[in-house]
Amino acid sequence: MKGDRRILRILGLLILALNFWGCATNEERVQDLSISQEKRALIKKLDSTVINKVEFKKTPLRAVVEFLRSESKRKDPTGKGVPMIVKAGVFAEPEVFLSLENVSLVVALKSVTQSVGWVYRIEENQVVIFPLHSE
Repeated sequence: MKGDRRILRILGLLILALNFWGCATNEERVQDLSISQEKRALIKKLDSTVINKVEFKKTPLRAVVEFLRSESKRKDPTGKGVPMIVKAGVFAEPEVFLSLENVSLVVALKSVTQSVGWVYRIEENQVVIFPLHSE
């Protein structure tokens, strides 16, 4: 019975990920000619950086983002990583409760933001994380 629940939970996460990214493959997204070279490089880093294990229990969002940013730097051969900023504005920053294993940085970022009702936007040189209803 517990195994069935776990499988359903995993399938739910996979469906969520597929719905978010649509049918385009990583390579198709990166080849989009309307995207600048800097943004393409950032998307590639988000897709290719693998986070081995994360477990957050009542962790402030800024601390979670700092962890993801430092992991991306540590795993990037250039040492630059993926710049990320949190723009809370007037909104209180939520606490994150999440456990993930062997996921790409983009999946970790999506999981974190979705778990707290926030979103992110990939800009030219950074990823911006903000409350869903702020913009």
